Amino acid sequence: GTDRIVGDRMSVNWPGTFVLCEATNDLNSIAATGTGAVTYVDADGINLGFSGIDFVVAVGDASIAGTSIRVQDDANVAGNLSFISGGTITQCGTIVAAGLEVRSPCAVTLNNAANNVGVLAACTGGAFSFTDADALQVGTVGASTGIATSNDDVTLVTGGDLAFDQRIDLATCGTCAGGSLFLGVTGSISQAASGSVQANGLEAVATGNVALQTSAANDVITLAARSTCGFAAFVDVNDLIVGTVGATSGVTADSAAGLDIIITGTNVALQKGLFGSACFSPINLTTRAGGSAIQSSGDGTDRIVGDRMAVNGPGTFVLCEATNDLNSIA
Repeated sequence: GTDRIVGDRMSVNWPGTFVLCEATNDLNSIAATGTGAVTYVDADGINLGFSGIDFVVAVGDASIAGTSIRVQDDANVAGNLSFISGGTITQCGTIVAAGLEVRSPCAVTLNNAANNVGVLAACTGGAFSFTDADALQVGTVGASTGIATSNDDVTLVTGGDLAFDQRIDLATCGTCAGGSLFLGVTGSISQAASGSVQANGLEAVATGNVALQTSAANDVITLAARSTCGFAAFVDVNDLIVGTVGATSGVTADSAAGLDIIITGTNVALQKGLFGSACFSPINLTTRAGGSAIQSSGDGTDRIVGDRMAVNGPGTFVLCEATNDLNSIA
């Protein structure tokens, strides 16, 4: 500890790399002016940037650790940026990086609309919220893979497509209901086979497709989805409720691509409706062996509206809402 750095503020400057990992370092703020890779550990809270001087790493990655982390001025990292916090992580400035890793035992909110990250991974002990200016991938950054919380909610808002390459796990204690996942996407939502969603509720709102039918491990209790110009698809590993999550009720889609809605589960309870387009594109409702699909609200909000619907699988279908309105069923 005799090599520790103590003071109010420090700027690290081009062109070298900086590995400043003494656990008893104690600064209030650190800035970087176009450096190589930076690793910094602080004994308590640390701010990135000061007095209008940003934290800029022109080559390589950056890792910041402290009991709390605040992005005071802009943080711009050519590679991956890792925040390892023993407490809160907050921002005033923007975050721009190829990848962002967030690790904290607390709730984390990073909702600056100008954030621009390629790949996101997070593990938090509270609710997590992140806003990105354009496309975003949930993947692996540093030691973190996907997004996990201690049964808390996650909100992701993007100005471009959102892709799940690694899983979202909001139900980490097994018997708990877990948190809910809220997605607001200007673009399409997609997933790889490894990008499953485990959550109590899923609200997926997109201007493009909601395409969450690829992973066989999806496990959501309640689904609500809306695509304003695309299809909506979700496949669940077991029982599924189509209901209300956040501000969205039921599943609504309007696709010109020949398909509106795909819903698959063992038992599918339609507490809220399925609303497809009125022209050509079908709704597909599928149950597995021993399962059933039942409209269950009793107040008309569970009605099915569209051009055509196919019911599939060995299960039974009880679709008796008097206000259902389809042209064809198969």
